[in-house]
Amino acid sequence: MMPGPDGIEVCQTLKSDIKTSHIPIILLSARSNDESKIEGLKSGADVYLTKPFSLEVLKTQLASLLDNRKKLHKEFKKLNFEPSTINISSLDELFVENMIDIIKDNIDNSTFTVQELSNLCGMSRTTFFNKVKSITGLKPTEFLRNYRLNWLVWVVIRRRCTIILKKIYCAAL
Repeated sequence: MMPGPDGIEVCQTLKSDIKTSHIPIILLSARSNDESKIEGLKSGADVYLTKPFSLEVLKTQLASLLDNRKKLHKEFKKLNFEPSTINISSLDELFVENMIDIIKDNIDNSTFTVQELSNLCGMSRTTFFNKVKSITGLKPTEFLRNYRLNWLVWVVIRRRCTIILKKIYCAAL
């Protein structure tokens, strides 16, 4: 048993804080009954292992966590920045949605920086960098630049469609 708060309490604390919710957690416990496993997983743990544990199972679980994180990063590197299309925790999804809303509010500000974005997200630049990089696989500057480019493509396509529709309408008259 851990002195002070148990692993489930620590897990809940870490997973409920926006600054640490992205960190994968593996609970290693002597409690092997199903209720304990369910409680551990409901607390936000990514993996629940019981003692004694197999080193091979631990390595496989770690490989799976890392593989899933890489898949998440690949999804974010695509030009689709809507967090609801990607399977991330609800706190991380809220963080990304908030970050995108802030970027949208400042989309016409060419001097808007990552420092300003991190301040508006309520984090230090280092914490912000680590969180964005962990969730998206992109540095915050890359995320901001890619979002702006994606928005620009959307605007150009929208305007082009509007112009084409106007030409079609005028030609039909």
